[in-house]
Amino acid sequence: STQCTDMTPEQLRASPSWHQYVSSVVRYLDQLGKSSTVSLARIINATAMSFGCEALTQARDSSVLNGTSAGGSETEDEHVWDFCSPTRLRGGFEGAEHRTIRYFCPGTCGCVAECGR
Repeated sequence: STQCTDMTPEQLRASPSWHQYVSSVVRYLDQLGKSSTVSLARIINATAMSFGCEALTQARDSSVLNGTSAGGSETEDEHVWDFCSPTRLRGGFEGAEHRTIRYFCPGTCGCVAECGR
């Protein structure tokens, strides 16, 4: 179903909502002022329009980008930025629990599996 398919990078580039979402994420991460969040903001800003969902998925999955070691426990400085999860974004930017990429990227976020639970 098309409701379970990610929007293409072309569709996202044409979407004012995607531009607004990316801008708010980049602004928030930059304002945190930590080297890891500033770096992540720059990466997302540079890749989100070209790669779409993949840009934020890579930011979510890459231990290099999010500062989480593979087997280690998460510390406050090693916050995992899971842009698919309302629970993981809670405590991030204001209203973050309602600001996931699920609307744009339901396939990437596994929404079909989540809804089936």
